[in-house]
Amino acid sequence: RSSTEARRTMGGGERHRRWLLAVYITVGIVVSSAWYFTREEAELEGEVIMSSERHAHTRHVGESMDLVPESESSNDDDRTNANAAAPPSPLFHQVLTTGTAYLSTINLRSIESLFYVYPNCRLHVHYNKKAGVDRDHPRLKPLLDTGYNISLLPYDPAKQLRTAAKLSARTDGQINGTLAKSYIDLIKPKYSKEKFWYSNEANLLRLCLLYVVGGTYLDTDVVLTRSIDSIDKVVAGSKSKSIHCAVLRFTKPGNVYLAATIENFMLHYNGEKWGNNGPSAFRRTAEEHPELVCPGDVGLARKAKPKGRECYVNILAGSTFAPVRWRDWEETCSNPKKSPVGKEAKAIFKHSYAVHLNNQITGPLLAKVGYVKGSVCDMVLSGYCNICP
Repeated sequence: RSSTEARRTMGGGERHRRWLLAVYITVGIVVSSAWYFTREEAELEGEVIMSSERHAHTRHVGESMDLVPESESSNDDDRTNANAAAPPSPLFHQVLTTGTAYLSTINLRSIESLFYVYPNCRLHVHYNKKAGVDRDHPRLKPLLDTGYNISLLPYDPAKQLRTAAKLSARTDGQINGTLAKSYIDLIKPKYSKEKFWYSNEANLLRLCLLYVVGGTYLDTDVVLTRSIDSIDKVVAGSKSKSIHCAVLRFTKPGNVYLAATIENFMLHYNGEKWGNNGPSAFRRTAEEHPELVCPGDVGLARKAKPKGRECYVNILAGSTFAPVRWRDWEETCSNPKKSPVGKEAKAIFKHSYAVHLNNQITGPLLAKVGYVKGSVCDMVLSGYCNICP
């Protein structure tokens, strides 16, 4: 009897040791996976060049980058408790393909509007390292000096596409690794020399950034007018099949629709045709993959065929982010009393989350004759500034 109990005790000990070993192995796999993803994310984002150096503690990408005043930095316990209770600050992305050389008043107001609506948000400004960024630029420096959580990050399209392909290979399988490599090999010798590369580069960047990191992307001529917390996985469309990509919101990384759009971008790439690799890529993907689209009453959302309850993109009305059509901007801002849109200026800010100013039209108009007081353009530039002249 004693020997039997001893054997049972020894057998139980052996089972316990095996159970502990299994737990250690599982924990090791989870930790290794988390480290690998953080490393990939850091590879995508690049080295943080600046995050309001005078008032911020700069950390590695993938970690929290919240601004901490120097006076509070000594009390780590209080700060940790406060951060634990506070909701995560929203992340925004913008791309400067020409650096700060051509930073306009409209571009500045676009940046300011984010902090007007979300004072504690994070903004990652991804810039062309060949063009460079001047931190002392008269329009940029006042924003940096205020202590807003702005990070200037140099981008590399090849590295970012490579990272997106790696993520897809181990998750959804939507991005063909061989195709991605072929595209990457042609960026420097061919694509980067094309007429519209600055636009195509930005199209590729916004897709990769949101797919790997997540967040909200805005063109630098879009002014955010109110909170967008209530919407996610969204693009804006129209009554027809078109899809706009000046504002994209996919807060969680790994969205399958974005991966499929990256694949479509490469498959149908045409660097000489304007719009082919931007709005058209989003439209083609929604047409070819109705199973990824959420049902709705706008454009291609009417043809959605999701499998079960899972869907990956909501197509909202174009007025959600672009209440004024590009062809209407000149009259809207220079002669609002004769413009049907201009007469409803105040209503725009109640029903839209953002206003896409179409800088190619509104920029020259502002430089030549200015905006009529009370027009949409005037309201946008004067109503959403934090550092008003």
